[in-house]
Amino acid sequence: GSLIRIKAPRKMGKTWLLERILHYAEQQTYQVVHINLLGIESAVVSDLKRFLKYFCVRVTRQLKLENQLSDYWDDDLGSNTSCTEYFEEYVLQQNEQPIVLAIDNVDRLFSHTEVAANFFSLLRAWYEDARILPDWQRLRLIIAHSTDVYPTINVNRSPFNVGLAVELTDFTKEQIVQLVSGSSVSQSSEASLEPLIALIGGHPYLLQQSLDFLGSGQTLEQLLKVAPTEAGPYAQHLRNLLDHLQVNAEMAAAMKDVLKAKTPIRVKSQLGFMLHSLGLVKFSGNEVEVNCPLYQIYFSELIEEF
Repeated sequence: GSLIRIKAPRKMGKTWLLERILHYAEQQTYQVVHINLLGIESAVVSDLKRFLKYFCVRVTRQLKLENQLSDYWDDDLGSNTSCTEYFEEYVLQQNEQPIVLAIDNVDRLFSHTEVAANFFSLLRAWYEDARILPDWQRLRLIIAHSTDVYPTINVNRSPFNVGLAVELTDFTKEQIVQLVSGSSVSQSSEASLEPLIALIGGHPYLLQQSLDFLGSGQTLEQLLKVAPTEAGPYAQHLRNLLDHLQVNAEMAAAMKDVLKAKTPIRVKSQLGFMLHSLGLVKFSGNEVEVNCPLYQIYFSELIEEF
């Protein structure tokens, strides 16, 4: 009857942490289900009935159970009730072991108002049921998301203000040194890493890309030279961020203002959260600033393109 909420901008390690939790659960002989909403077809994710049926079937298959959804689905009762009864009367009755159900990239639903509102209220109801119903206490939920923007969603009827919240942040210098010590670039000292840390901070993904580059025989000097260019190890990551800005004029305009400012500035709340969810900015109180010098250099040169 527990719920863990993993929150962080993209490329900060949410999925990695989620997989580590599931691995631990398997060691405890729990049953595990991992559903990533990123790969679902738009036609499915935009229709509540199709989405909940998809959800039930995916859980059933991962638990290696026979699909009996047709025996429990009743359109007269509604999709949420049918889904709940399928879990309560069938899925949770098949084994006494707890089921750890992990749902990654739940923010994929945020733009689909009806589906999001109903699905998140369903998860909240299951969490509440676990307080009093023994069967539901065997269900352990994990959800991972990259933004705090919940359009038209009542957080009091969602899982986003209950359970254990885990917010991932940049690695500290000590953690960076520990990460490096376990890599092929093990001779680097904290002092020698200072220029790299000054450029990318403690961003987990950028650090891993850096270690891969250095582990291939390249030097730190070479890395720093090509870092903000198309020849650098971060090129694909930077282009992906640029693509997001180029398709959202309002977010791009806000990013321009942040890049031009010499100190943290305030932007519209929703735009700030959107930029933060991409990892482009970090909050300083209610104001935002560019997340790291690498982004400042790269995007300042391309500012007129978005």
